[in-house]
Amino acid sequence: MTGRRHDAAVAVIGGGIAGAAACIALHRAGLETAWITPNAEPGADLVGESLAPAAGPILDRLGLAAIVDGAAHRRSNVSFAAWGSDLLVERNAVVHLEGPGRVLDRTRFEADLRAVADGTADRRRSALVDAAAEAGGWRLGLADGSALAAGFLVDASGRAGAVARRRAAMRRDDRLVAACAFLPHRDDGVEPTPPP
Repeated sequence: MTGRRHDAAVAVIGGGIAGAAACIALHRAGLETAWITPNAEPGADLVGESLAPAAGPILDRLGLAAIVDGAAHRRSNVSFAAWGSDLLVERNAVVHLEGPGRVLDRTRFEADLRAVADGTADRRRSALVDAAAEAGGWRLGLADGSALAAGFLVDASGRAGAVARRRAAMRRDDRLVAACAFLPHRDDGVEPTPPP
C-alpha cells in the first residue's frame, strides 16, 4: 500500500455487538472507520440474555449508558446460574460497585447499538471474502466485488474468526500449565478458613 491512501484508518469486520462497539470506540478516538458486515442481521428469534454489571462502565465510557435504560430491558438485581453441576449459584447486585446487571431484549439491544454505530463508520453491507496483509496495512476484498484498503484491521466476527482463522497460526506450548502458592496466615485476629 505504499504511496496509496487508505480508504479508512481501521476496518472492523463483524456486524454484531463487538463490531458495533469497536466502531463507536474508534470514532470517539477520532479514527475513520470502515465497518464490514454481512447482509444478514439477527432476527427476532434470539433469546433474552443478561448483561453483567461490569458492562455498565464500558457502556458509559462509550456514551451508551442510556441504551439499556429503555422499557425493552430490565434491571437484574440477582441472578442464578448452574455451571457444571446441579447447584444454583446466586450473584446479587449488592456486591457489584457497578450496580445491577440487565436482562436484555437482545434483538433490540443489537439494533440500537448498530443504529449508533451506523453514524460513526462507513458501513459496507457485504461479507469479507479476502484479507491480505500488505506493507503498511490491509487489502480487503468483499463479496459484492468491491475492495478496500485500511491501515489496521479489527476482527470482531466472534467465533467465525473471519480473518483470524485464516491468518493466525495456532501454537500450543504446554497443555498442563498451573500455578500454585501457599500464603501464610498473618492476622491472628481472624479465624482461618478450614480446608475442605
